[in-house]
This record gives sequence, C-alpha cells and structure tokens, in this order.
Amino acid sequence: MAAELHFDVVSLKETLAHVKASKQHRKMRGKRARPGLLLAKDQGIYMVSTGIDSSTTPALTYARGYSPADANVWERAAAAVGGDDFMHFIDVKDIERALAATKFPTILIQISAGSISIFA
Repeated sequence: MAAELHFDVVSLKETLAHVKASKQHRKMRGKRARPGLLLAKDQGIYMVSTGIDSSTTPALTYARGYSPADANVWERAAAAVGGDDFMHFIDVKDIERALAATKFPTILIQISAGSISIFA
C-alpha cells in the first residue's frame, strides 16, 4: 500500500527558491553536497532545503496533514510511511518538473516499499 503525500505548491516553490539561492548545501550520508530537497519523516513529514544559510529556521514544507501542529501527527506519519525516521534526497530538477507541469494547488508524492514517485 502506498502513502500519498500532498505538498502545497506555493510553499514548495518558496522552499525550492531557498535551495537555488543557497551557495552551500548539506552533504547527505557522506555524498557530495548538491542542491535539492530532502523528503523527511521525524516529527512530521516534510521536504527541507539542502541549502545552508545564516538562518536558524530551516526552509521546509510540510505535507498536508503531517505538520507537528496537526493532531496525532507522529502516529499518523508512522501509519503512512512506517515508524522509522528517514531522509531521502530529491533532485531540484525532479521538483521543478513537477511544479512546472501541475495545474493544481498541490503536488503528490507517493511512497511505497522501495519507491518514491512525484506526480503533478
């Protein structure tokens, strides 16, 4: 069974703008630093910029219904994508392609065992 996560287009464009404006980016698991978004699950489910700047607040976009402000978020996130925390790198080009193609207020990310798919 696949989890369907909806991300607000306006907020995601702001997070992507942070990625593109950043001159430095975080490494992930020892790999070279590169511009992108990290799809993450811990205290919610969100996409966060790999960009590094002087802000103490990360540039991120929560999946609809999976923000820490939402009721029972940890339990619902665990039911949707499993109990373990994770981070998965998503290339800027993949997000840009989905944002350019969508005519809807959200893009859909579908997570199933072993795969992540992005739909406009």
